[in-house]
Amino acid sequence: MKQYELLLVLPGTMDETTVSTMAGEVKAVVEKHGGEQITMQDRGKSRLAYPIQHIRYGYFHIIHFTTENGAVIPEIQKELSLLRDVLRAVITTFDPKMRAETQKKLGRTQVGPLKTLSSVFERFGGDTKTSESEEEKPVRKEKEEVSEEKSTPEEPVAIPEEKAPVEEVEPIAMEDIDKKLDQLLEDDLKQV
Repeated sequence: MKQYELLLVLPGTMDETTVSTMAGEVKAVVEKHGGEQITMQDRGKSRLAYPIQHIRYGYFHIIHFTTENGAVIPEIQKELSLLRDVLRAVITTFDPKMRAETQKKLGRTQVGPLKTLSSVFERFGGDTKTSESEEEKPVRKEKEEVSEEKSTPEEPVAIPEEKAPVEEVEPIAMEDIDKKLDQLLEDDLKQV
């Protein structure tokens, strides 16, 4: 049995009850052509990358299913293209192990996007701190409360007119930037 993934995009102009009935129709089409173990994920409404039939938003659904005969996939694709309200229906093969490995390589785990951002910051020498400890939060809150008490609308806040001296920074040559970028790209290619 081979696993497949169907990405379904419905117009964002539809109401949610119509969207759920259309998703049910698509599921029925897959079942009609021998699809088994069908799971559906409603991914919600989101902006499209480009307008399709003058529509800028769409409802996204991901449907995973298995079938013994891969020859039915073009038939499913053809029947879905004949449905009036379907903006896009794309069927691809699905390998959960490969998907998990890809997500792991991209740094996407249960932690989510913060893990990915921290790996980017870490790589380029930035601060990798993603959350504050419990001790720091109350201290910061107290400082904010104190500053709010000091600046009331009745008392004007004095702004110091002296500016801190500006440190002179050495200009970086474009050649040095190009070398650093080449080095980073080579490191990326070695990891792949």
